[in-house]
Amino acid sequence: VMVFVNKIARIVHNCADEWQGAANKNLGDSFLLTWLLPPMEHSEVVAEARRGLGQCWNI
Repeated sequence: VMVFVNKIARIVHNCADEWQGAANKNLGDSFLLTWLLPPMEHSEVVAEARRGLGQCWNI
């Protein structure tokens, strides 16, 4: 089981690194990933948040 979990962790970490994010924490059954966003206007922030939420559903 640990071999499988470590493979998934490697994929998650590599994807976060590829998209300039960081894998912050392993919560046991999930991973906490973070991204630093550049300063934006309010409408841009809302649009970016909606795109991000949509991508979470795709995963």
